[in-house]
Amino acid sequence: MAQSTSMGRARVVEDYIFGRQIGSGSFSVVWHARHRVRETEFAVKEIVMEKLGKKL
Repeated sequence: MAQSTSMGRARVVEDYIFGRQIGSGSFSVVWHARHRVRETEFAVKEIVMEKLGKKL
């Protein structure tokens, strides 16, 4: 579910609000995230499984 925040359009996963994309590579994307209650900030790497080889 997406929700509008001070970071712009963001998606919410459990207690975390994912905001802007801060990096990317061949197999992953890195997002800026913030805990909804504690307001601590994180960088979260999302790995795109479809791009990984079947041996991994």
